[in-house]
Amino acid sequence: MEPPKDRKPEDQKPDNQKPDIRYPTTWGYRIVGPSEEDIRALVAEVVGDAEHELLVGNESSGGKYVSLNLRLLVPDEATRLRVYEQLQDSDAVRLVL
Repeated sequence: MEPPKDRKPEDQKPDNQKPDIRYPTTWGYRIVGPSEEDIRALVAEVVGDAEHELLVGNESSGGKYVSLNLRLLVPDEATRLRVYEQLQDSDAVRLVL
């Protein structure tokens, strides 16, 4: 497979290497769960007063699950990972991407 024309082969990172993320950065989380209301309450609890955007994504074909897209300015990797873990550990959430 050829590298994209705007990138040189030496610019590409091996699959096991962390991406170079420069902080602060706006990070997106897709949160999937059975209740939009419960996910919204959880996000409010996790992000507190931090400025964020939370938009409805998709609903599963059977209507069992809904996804919400959270965009949040994270100051560092520790915060980015903490938010992910707090969302993922909740019973209100089925999956976080």
